[in-house]
Amino acid sequence: MTTGTAYRPDIDGLRALAVLPVILYHAFPDFLDAGFLGVDVFFVISGFLITRIILAEIEQSTFSLRGFYARRVRRIFPALATVLLSVALFGAVFLFPLELANLGTHLIGGATFSSNFILWTEIGYFDTSAWEKVLLHLWSLAVEEQFYIIWPVILLVSARRVGSVLALSAVLLLASLVGYLIISLLDADAAFYASPLRFWELLFGAVLASQRSGVGLSQTARTLLAALALILLIIAYKIVDKSDESFPCAVLIVVLSATVLVWLGPDNWVSGRILSNRILVWFGLISYPLYLWHWPILAYLRISDGGGRAPMGVLEGLSALGLATLLAFATYRWVERPIRFRKGPWVVPGLVASVAGLGVVGLVFQVSGGLPSRVAISPPSGAQMFQPYPHPQSDATCGKVVPELADLWACVSSAAAPPDIVLIGDSHANQYYLALSAQTNKTVLNLGVPGCLPFNGLGTADCQDKQRRVLTYLDTLPRDTAVVLTGYFSVLSAGGFAGENIEGSRVARPLNAQARGIFFKNAQGFLSRLAESGKPVYWLQDIPDLMDRPIGCLSIDNRIVAHLRAARIEHLTAAGDDCFLSRAGYETRMAPYDALERDLFDAFAMVRVLFIRDLFCDADRCYALRRGVLLYWNSDHLTIDGASLVVDRLLQRFPELRADPR
Repeated sequence: MTTGTAYRPDIDGLRALAVLPVILYHAFPDFLDAGFLGVDVFFVISGFLITRIILAEIEQSTFSLRGFYARRVRRIFPALATVLLSVALFGAVFLFPLELANLGTHLIGGATFSSNFILWTEIGYFDTSAWEKVLLHLWSLAVEEQFYIIWPVILLVSARRVGSVLALSAVLLLASLVGYLIISLLDADAAFYASPLRFWELLFGAVLASQRSGVGLSQTARTLLAALALILLIIAYKIVDKSDESFPCAVLIVVLSATVLVWLGPDNWVSGRILSNRILVWFGLISYPLYLWHWPILAYLRISDGGGRAPMGVLEGLSALGLATLLAFATYRWVERPIRFRKGPWVVPGLVASVAGLGVVGLVFQVSGGLPSRVAISPPSGAQMFQPYPHPQSDATCGKVVPELADLWACVSSAAAPPDIVLIGDSHANQYYLALSAQTNKTVLNLGVPGCLPFNGLGTADCQDKQRRVLTYLDTLPRDTAVVLTGYFSVLSAGGFAGENIEGSRVARPLNAQARGIFFKNAQGFLSRLAESGKPVYWLQDIPDLMDRPIGCLSIDNRIVAHLRAARIEHLTAAGDDCFLSRAGYETRMAPYDALERDLFDAFAMVRVLFIRDLFCDADRCYALRRGVLLYWNSDHLTIDGASLVVDRLLQRFPELRADPR
């Protein structure tokens, strides 16, 4: 039995308590530690309202799938098309090519309601900061719309044939919830982005839609229960830690709190006075366009500041949210409502065509590589920062040359012949392959596995197997084959990253005794085998990791000049302190890792070591940009220019690597 479709101002108030924590968290993460949980409140509300409408129409025999989807288009598409268009136009003027190409991918996701799956596939070693993804927030809209593709059909069949909407909803809810709790322990990213694992939140609202509000409770009991739910909700926004293993339980508490507030209805003091007050109701009415607008505004502000490494200032953040609120009200007043309630057969097809057209615009951005002709940058190293990863990660000939190692990451070869030089490591080794091949006429083979080669502080069976296979292969090569070892040694020795594996956050975790011991033992075994073979071994010191995105090396003047179509940027200029890090601070951070390397060098005197920090650092600072030349592609990978600088030093120090091959 449905409860009707009468307007409930308390639900708009609850919408406000969903959207306001989200936007405050995104502007000021330290103010609300878990304001992002407001999205989960939205899911409950959405599941309740939509299911309530569908069930009421089914009972009255007026429901049709065509009518339902037409209403969804009228409700969702006007504001969505407005924001997507604005984001695309601003991006075409403001973003560099690679940034615009990435935006194109997310425009496609926003237009097709597949953002959650696109974001899921992007997670990986070369993933970028969330602030670079101007439409990242559309993942939640995608989850909702994917739910509403199938839910009306299920309800229609259930109501007409099964006769138990509540039972079916409860079963689906339980299955989704159990799946979410289990997968959360195994793969937090999958639990976050996979829509079937989030459907339980909408289904809590759906279950409510078939029940009477607060049945059997006195007004006092309703008020007390509503107060408790509201308090739990606010506490969760402030104290929940998303990195904690108990986070899924916290999400469940938030969903249950929202469910209780919706179920109790407006007939209690908390819902009738607090949630139904005019200010919260007003924010609730504009909550959808406010959610759509706030993230792109904050993201573009962060991008303009080189990626937003510093916390956003209070005035800047409040100004951004104020602008988002004004745009949200304007969108609600002059776009969303007029189009939503406008009569005429062309409205729905026009809205669908508009959003689809913006998806096509995204495809153009993506396929063209971000319309690179818009921007001219000199020297070329500047343009490298806004292009895809410049160092190849695989080569079709590699499997033919070394088939037993073809599954290794970034296995590339310069020729179908036994190599003269073998470069072994992770992505920090891969970045030298092109430069090493270009600056010597020798045959070069690169073998790499992130987090594994040449050796690590984890000692996993998989890595040990790869190391054994590499050593077995090296035994088949001539005695004078040069072996160059390099990699992200701090991360390899510590056994992983201190923070997230995304751009600007990849730094080593603290080096503990266990990881140090495993790394040293693995290195001993590897280097001992090489010593026994008599092959010359070279150790290439790792580059400084900037911790910040080198895009900060471009001053805002560079970005604006490029996109006002001035002739070209003739000289890259640094943006204050964003272009370097403290040499003393870096050396302090590297001290325990450097000590570990020195112990290895003492144990294996035959290793020829090249120290390269002075290429990037002076006595005070380590730079991403020197003499107008950009050396870094991202926070811990070099441009072609940067890699060539290192290889040139390597060949100067060890000229035998440059000599003619056998």
